[in-house]
Amino acid sequence: MTSEVNSAKQFLYRNFGDRDIDAYINYLERFLGELNQHAYNKDDWNNALYQTCFQIRGNSTVNYRVQLFAYLCQLVQADGHVTDSEVNVLTNIAYALNIDPGLVDQLLHLSGDTLDDAYAVLGITADATDDEVKKAYRKMVLQHHPDKVASLGDDVKKAAEEKLRQINDAKERIYRVRGLS
Repeated sequence: MTSEVNSAKQFLYRNFGDRDIDAYINYLERFLGELNQHAYNKDDWNNALYQTCFQIRGNSTVNYRVQLFAYLCQLVQADGHVTDSEVNVLTNIAYALNIDPGLVDQLLHLSGDTLDDAYAVLGITADATDDEVKKAYRKMVLQHHPDKVASLGDDVKKAAEEKLRQINDAKERIYRVRGLS
């Protein structure tokens, strides 16, 4: 989708400024072009995607991969609609990046404002105990804390701070309903 490509370009500008931006955009366009060439051959497309993920996995930390994955989830939402096939691709990417595929559902609900969204953000259901709610919240905070990505630059840290704010908002909605403090 054009909106998703534009969102990716905006991300590159925000995170890398004018410095080398043309090279990043050319790489992105080349990568998307290669994926499109394989669009009708699912095996080729999956192989290209997995090779890219394995390269990223071999050359980055888990914190970097989680931040990149969170960005991919935002990118998928750029057109205002998330399809089942996009969720399937995100799940496959999570496996290939060696991160918890449960993050797909959690990250796709970050901007939601319902109680169900709040439970999904924490990766639990409404029938979870109060202790399970607290444990799930702590796990998300540890996984997405801005200090873990401070070395990746100010913009990545700001994105992590926004994600942490959304996680805290989800927790507050649940705590309010349950009367927790």
